[in-house]
Amino acid sequence: MKLQLKTIDTGAEGNTLGHMKYGGKFSCFTVELPWLDNKPFISCIPAGLYECEKHLSPKFGHCILVKNVAGRENILIHIGNYKRNTKGCILPGRSFVDMDNDGLIDVTSSGDTMAKLRSVLPEKFQLEIRRTI
Repeated sequence: MKLQLKTIDTGAEGNTLGHMKYGGKFSCFTVELPWLDNKPFISCIPAGLYECEKHLSPKFGHCILVKNVAGRENILIHIGNYKRNTKGCILPGRSFVDMDNDGLIDVTSSGDTMAKLRSVLPEKFQLEIRRTI
């Protein structure tokens, strides 16, 4: 079974919002950077199929490593609620809310959501990203 992510880009000044699911076992929302041609540190990653594995990051703790992203490295699914918490990674959360009133949608309860996501995933799996731009 694949982890699936369907997203929509809200524009170059905005962010990319998504819905992630793992079969009938798990579902959450995501925030990423906008699509800016896969440029490192300022863009979300391209649509595609990626090999992933559970990972322990010195900075982000228990997270998920997304492997073989063309032109990019160290792409993670990690805890974070705001667009400013990512430099190209995927942030999972329970719901969409503009928590800091900056006009951008954020995700809530990222820590709890990440723990639940990791609890249903095997050590290695595939992530399929489909983008609506």
